[in-house]
Amino acid sequence: MEYPSIDRAEQVLEMYDKQKTLAHSELLSGINYDGMPKGTPKGNPSTNAVTERITAGNYIKTVKTAIDLIKEDFPEYAIYLKENYINFKSKTEIAMDMNISRATLYRMSDKALMEFAKIIPDEIVEYSEMVAVQ
Repeated sequence: MEYPSIDRAEQVLEMYDKQKTLAHSELLSGINYDGMPKGTPKGNPSTNAVTERITAGNYIKTVKTAIDLIKEDFPEYAIYLKENYINFKSKTEIAMDMNISRATLYRMSDKALMEFAKIIPDEIVEYSEMVAVQ
């Protein structure tokens, strides 16, 4: 296991929305008849689309499971992670919902991200790094 870091945790969580969109997208896109020649991607495009969709589904399940595991020991961290990275609430809204100051929430955010980084598998981190580069 690589050394857990806040940056790696943020990268995985920020990739969540893109993966959720991919997991719920249509498998095949429409055909474009603009008359221009097109190169074909490696492999079967239908198989590639299905594989990407399954991978995205596994990604979002893993992130949700990690947050649920954090909830057992640190419920306030799980609330912060879910509201900020999955529900896209602002830190001010989250602080108001949790009845804490924004300063307390900002201190909590790094601790929550570090707990997430400890739990998330290296494969998910590596995948998010690979997808972010593309």
